[in-house]
Amino acid sequence: LAVSLLQDMMPFSADRGRGIGACGVQADIVALTATIGVCERAKQGACALQLLKQARLHALRPSTVTYNATISACEKAEQWSSAVLLFGNLHEHGLQPDVITYNATISACRHGQQWALATILLTDMRLRRLQPDVITYNATISACARSLQWDRALACFEEMQDHELQPGVITFDAAI
Repeated sequence: LAVSLLQDMMPFSADRGRGIGACGVQADIVALTATIGVCERAKQGACALQLLKQARLHALRPSTVTYNATISACEKAEQWSSAVLLFGNLHEHGLQPDVITYNATISACRHGQQWALATILLTDMRLRRLQPDVITYNATISACARSLQWDRALACFEEMQDHELQPGVITFDAAI
């Protein structure tokens, strides 16, 4: 329903006026991001990707928050490669990743057993002077553990504690 409503807000012909959709309402980035959030909760990564593509075709400029929602939808749908591609596309659209972008992308790496990429993203995050949080470390530890990279998982766990972040139940679960 949410996807259908958003599509009705997007313009499909020149005679409707700039930005006015079939229902006479203009789609905006907030509506787009909210609809992609619905796709995320439904684990519909392909739908989120299609909405992002349609938005660009209709001259909507997705924000970092929009990309975060789309990356997260891909992560929930276990489409790690799509999530990583979106992460790489941020710069092409003049956007910068934030902590949430990294967290969602690292979480997607977990599903694809891409432990090396997860650790590279963690390093890249620090190089960009973004502060990894408990979620970042949990996702990285989990990616390493799922790939049976126990030494890397343990190193991440120790690094987390070195940065004075308190491991929780999820951290210990990821490391086991």
